[in-house]
Amino acid sequence: MNLFKKGIYLLSITIFFSAFAQNYESTPSSREYRKKIVFICHQISASSELNYSENFSAEFVANIDKSTLLENFQGIYRAHGPCTHIKLASLPFDPTKTIYYHFFLSDNQFAVFSIKLQDDGKISGLRFHGTDDPTINLDIREQMIPMRDGTLLRTFSYVRQGDNTPRSTIITRTPYLVLNDNPRLYESFYAVTAKYFIRRGHNFVLQAIRGTHGSEGQYKLFHPHEINDGYDTIEWAATQSFCDGKIGVTGTSYDGFTSLAAAISNHPALKVVLAGGSPSNLATDAFMPNGILILSALDYIRYNQTGHGNAWTPNFAALAAQKLLDVPLVENYDEILFGQDFSEWNLMVKNYSDLSAPFWKERQIFDRLRDIQVPTYHIAGMRVDGDMPDVVRNFEEINRNSPYKNNHHLILGYWDHGNSTPAWGGSNLSPFMQERFGALLNYYLKNVDTPFAHAPRVQVASNFSDKFIESDNYPLPLSRSSKLFFNHQANTFTLDATTFDSSPASYAFRSLELNNFDPSSGQSLIYTKVFKKGEALNINGTIDFNLYLSIDTPQTDFLAIIAKLGVDGKEEFVTNCLNGTRIKNDGPPNEVINVHFQSCPIMKKFQEGEQLLVIFASNLFPSVVRSSNSQTGELSSLNDANITLYQSSEYPSSMAISEE
Repeated sequence: MNLFKKGIYLLSITIFFSAFAQNYESTPSSREYRKKIVFICHQISASSELNYSENFSAEFVANIDKSTLLENFQGIYRAHGPCTHIKLASLPFDPTKTIYYHFFLSDNQFAVFSIKLQDDGKISGLRFHGTDDPTINLDIREQMIPMRDGTLLRTFSYVRQGDNTPRSTIITRTPYLVLNDNPRLYESFYAVTAKYFIRRGHNFVLQAIRGTHGSEGQYKLFHPHEINDGYDTIEWAATQSFCDGKIGVTGTSYDGFTSLAAAISNHPALKVVLAGGSPSNLATDAFMPNGILILSALDYIRYNQTGHGNAWTPNFAALAAQKLLDVPLVENYDEILFGQDFSEWNLMVKNYSDLSAPFWKERQIFDRLRDIQVPTYHIAGMRVDGDMPDVVRNFEEINRNSPYKNNHHLILGYWDHGNSTPAWGGSNLSPFMQERFGALLNYYLKNVDTPFAHAPRVQVASNFSDKFIESDNYPLPLSRSSKLFFNHQANTFTLDATTFDSSPASYAFRSLELNNFDPSSGQSLIYTKVFKKGEALNINGTIDFNLYLSIDTPQTDFLAIIAKLGVDGKEEFVTNCLNGTRIKNDGPPNEVINVHFQSCPIMKKFQEGEQLLVIFASNLFPSVVRSSNSQTGELSSLNDANITLYQSSEYPSSMAISEE
């Protein structure tokens, strides 16, 4: 089970960002590498082959997926033609860091790559990020603009140089203005994003939310003050000389949260919102799935409260495992790992045991989503997008309770968290979204009609070819739901169409041990469904778990990991979010409890010879903060627990799967 031994920390990571760039000046120390980089570009375009041994480090060659890299470059070559030369810009060259090169392509678009060069001139990292348009020169203006309480927020406006025509304006409000301590992302990454909108006839406004990167005020995670700040920013932008009075708001992840907050304000100038991977509630966010605290939330808070580094620390999981394994008081984790006390972390930990506490009610805008009147597109990925469950939850809440539900749309595609809204010139978007995003902006902001604006309100990627399933409701009215039962005979754990009179199966929560997901360690249960000849499964929706469990403690966490094992032995997670629930037992120890919970939406095919794996565990540290397994649930002690799953005709533990 290499996937679970090596990669379980992936479950705790939400991909919040597209790539952010720095550009480096062509200096004598960098020119010696020019020939090798040009060779890569021309070699691929000419013969579709790479001389890895000459141009790449041994470590890079050993780990790179050559077919994926080659396919990436071939796609660029087919779309744009061969690259002709390299543009290096602005900052001093440093071969110890990742640097960003622009390859000039035949349609006047730059393709942007990050390349890390070693001292010997070999390449140890190569990644395509997107395209830039060198024909657009920007006039970027920085201002501090006041909110209604007098707080000044750092704001940038982007217009084409020499263009004084008032245009519709797109706003993104973000906590990510500075990453990796690079204070000039507004001139690189965000400038390229601005060009995407400017090419389509809009101007662009970027703002650092309060308490981050030069903006005044106090940073508070998922606070409703973003509603008023969104309104005030729209009010300011709509009256500027560069704006024609029509505003669109967009962004992904936390920028999606601020987009929804602006939508709630219902400013009359706001005509459309396109929110990607957008949470609305700290208590259900990717850092708190089903009320279970993900440890990487601490790393994210560290970034936002200090303004330094990135939203994730390299080797954070290993660092946590090394320093925190025997530490019972979770409130002290910030001081042990980072030598600082973070107020937002303390508040989350202090209120963790009671999700009805006022703190959680103050850190959400979920209960106001029903007030959004402006046309709003809720967009998320079904591949790697930890905030996708919140996007679906938001749409379902609006569909149930909003009188304006017909103004809301849901789009779920097979892409990652950062690819729901444009970055790097929009090349991060899937063909489906590339076709629609600009057209929808022009419909609402320029009155240019498009059939995409009249499509059914729900569009979800299909397991079959590249089509999308259309509906006016979610969950989708799919053809059927199948049920699999958990069975246990001897040392065999299977998923079957019928239930057997199986004996109960147990595993342990050992709070001072890391879980290596080896069945012999007794810290997990792994159930398998092998698809035989003629069998197939096409999941498109949720999996509903109906389980019979007992625990010997007042409460504990119960987590389900769903995975796929290919015919070639390749393992992959089926869900990119944490599925499970917190179990409470108010009766005597080991009393059987009926537990229900639902997975996040899944899109995955299983065919003959492949295997569906369901892994049950309770201790996923260092990905997940360990439950104290105590009566109060406060995160101040470490206690073991034993969990038993019952599987019989009396207690038929099962899961119901939404099939396409």
